[in-house]
Amino acid sequence: MDEHTPMQTNGRASRQPRTLLLLLLLLSGIVLLVAHALRFRILFDGNCPDDAYISFRYADNLMRGEGLVFNPGEPRVEGFSNFLWVLLLAPLATLFADLTLPAQLLGLLCAAATLVVAVAALRDLFQVRTLGPTAFLLLLLAGSGYYAAWSVGGLEGGLFGLLLLTAWWLYSRELESESGRLPLSAFFFALVALVRPEGVLIAAGVALFHLVWVGASRPRPAMRRLLFFPLLLLGLVLAYEVWRFHYYGPHLFPNSVRAKVGSTWNQVARGLHYSTTHFLVPYFPLLLTLASGRAVWRRPASVVGLLLFLGYLLFVVLVGGDWSRGRFYAPLLPLGTLLFVAAFARAPRWQRLRSARVRPMLLGVAGVYLLACFIITSPLREVSDWSLWTRGDAERIAIGKWLHETAPPDALLGVMAAGQIPYYSQLRTHDMLGLNDPRIAGLEVSQLGRGTPGHEKFDPTYTLGEVRPDVIVGGDRMIYYRRHPLFQRDYQLVRHFWEHHQVAVRRDFLPRLRTPR
Repeated sequence: MDEHTPMQTNGRASRQPRTLLLLLLLLSGIVLLVAHALRFRILFDGNCPDDAYISFRYADNLMRGEGLVFNPGEPRVEGFSNFLWVLLLAPLATLFADLTLPAQLLGLLCAAATLVVAVAALRDLFQVRTLGPTAFLLLLLAGSGYYAAWSVGGLEGGLFGLLLLTAWWLYSRELESESGRLPLSAFFFALVALVRPEGVLIAAGVALFHLVWVGASRPRPAMRRLLFFPLLLLGLVLAYEVWRFHYYGPHLFPNSVRAKVGSTWNQVARGLHYSTTHFLVPYFPLLLTLASGRAVWRRPASVVGLLLFLGYLLFVVLVGGDWSRGRFYAPLLPLGTLLFVAAFARAPRWQRLRSARVRPMLLGVAGVYLLACFIITSPLREVSDWSLWTRGDAERIAIGKWLHETAPPDALLGVMAAGQIPYYSQLRTHDMLGLNDPRIAGLEVSQLGRGTPGHEKFDPTYTLGEVRPDVIVGGDRMIYYRRHPLFQRDYQLVRHFWEHHQVAVRRDFLPRLRTPR
């Protein structure tokens, strides 16, 4: 026993520097991510894009005792699509008058935690313990404009990515260990379903995969082991869906989804163009995981991960993309990058590229690729977009605060952007694009897919003739409103200092506007 003690001591001593280097590398990646994300926050004057404030309004109303509603006192409408995120923000609404900063900090915390989970999963599932692949993983994520920008966007992307990666990691361990313990991954996949509507599809897909994979790979699997995971997962998701149906009515998808998505070929074509433009350039190399040989398809971790990754990319195509460039892809990048790094580091097919002779060239290619990803996703895309949005979003916030001071509490607003103006004005609001109006959300639009995603369903005759908002903000951006006879007859423009948004007030309501303090 004494003979081996020095050897064991030396082994532990040799592992300590490697562990310290790994921790320093991980800390450096997190610092880089935080610095990159804070650049976007500063660029946007500390604000979030408009959609985040929809969740803030629901969280505010929940903590005020009004329930999960957009307009208190009106029929409940599920105008949000991130239930769990709203629940997490709700307690913060009692501590902060404005949820912008708390939501940004929570999102950034989730994004940073995802880096830790990604490195841990890379080491645990694929035994990739060298620093080079780990550094590539961290640099690709922290340097991504998509990932950094939307970690402080005030939305659920960071939480969604963290839960998806953790659920996949736990499920992969459970499949490969064949343990009979309680499948914790079922709870995490259920949480994924609570964060985003497509999470329900992910949960159903994983449950189906489990039945097929375990049933085919075990000669005579015990029925309890075969069914326990999918029954637990689907039971949790079903309980949430039953509550949704009871609270909001029997709608398969939230009203916010119905207002934005249809089922036309134009939508699919737009989604294909969107994915080709914004994902394949520059992240096409992540798909090379598919070319790693049979070894990839023998590991449950790789198979499940690739099906999740490719399935979500297909989902983005089918829903027609998004008005942003990287919001949909930010939560998916950690899983896709991890699978790529693991395949490259472990697959025999890539063994020659890891030889000492080729290594210097490989490092050069990796460096160029990382720089290209940063330039494309950050300066050329997200920085460019956020710079373009900054003044318009800041002006919407200013209009919301102005209306809070000038409009009476019973005023009804009509808006094209249902976040910042309703949140800061605290007034009843009608979204002219149907976010909180089931009638508009349920419209059948034959040309859906040819316009801006999420901005294609509207009914000016219904809005102007039946809803009759007291104040309309942004109607000038929709030609159907601007030229409508009811708009020209009943509304008068407010001559103010607004540069990017038109504010129109119904003529008979104009005397009720107060002079701001």
